[in-house]
Amino acid sequence: MTGDLTYVKGTYSSCTARLDGQQWSVAIGSSTKLEDELSVVKNDDTCKLVLTSLQTTGMFSADPAILLGTAYADNASKFGSPVQFYANAKLSTATFSSAFTLTILVSDILGTASGKKNPDHRHRKCVARRSGL
Repeated sequence: MTGDLTYVKGTYSSCTARLDGQQWSVAIGSSTKLEDELSVVKNDDTCKLVLTSLQTTGMFSADPAILLGTAYADNASKFGSPVQFYANAKLSTATFSSAFTLTILVSDILGTASGKKNPDHRHRKCVARRSGL
């Protein structure tokens, strides 16, 4: 993967005050306020977040999209065609009772971004935090 991870994009599903499929975004390493910035109503434990794309040197779509839960998926998703990198992601909590963390593993090597594996030097880990619900 070339370049730093700069944006995460996704969609909402079954969320209070959001339409199914409505888009959300998170800026990484920037305090820029986004028009569609990710936000979830406190205690909306039926809300599901789906990660659909990541931006580095360009915007790359997830194949398949990542349904975010509290554990990494067993297999990483591919990004780009041809494949530019692999990524996997999880939330610190899916009940949204307090501020949550989105953690993303990104790698050029499929196995290092897949679930239940310990990361090594060939991957990048990105953590997105926002306070307030």
